[in-house]
Amino acid sequence: MKLDNLPQELNVKNVKELHEALKEAISSEPKVILDFSNIRRLDLSAVQVIMAAGKEAAAKSKVLKIKSISDNLLKQLNICGIEKKLR
Repeated sequence: MKLDNLPQELNVKNVKELHEALKEAISSEPKVILDFSNIRRLDLSAVQVIMAAGKEAAAKSKVLKIKSISDNLLKQLNICGIEKKLR
């Protein structure tokens, strides 16, 4: 399943919707792909939800991947030390 209708900014204002979409996708699909081609900004709450979803997927022997992440976001995640866990 591909989640590609994500807003340009993933933040505390819309993280609940992201959480619900990931929860539903992980429970019903063996592979979930987050398409970040439109994402311009993430805040910590969104990163935490994505990291938790990745752990949940792994615990259920499922896959969560991110595709089309911008270089800018990739650099920010790398600085945080979590880039490799999300790709």
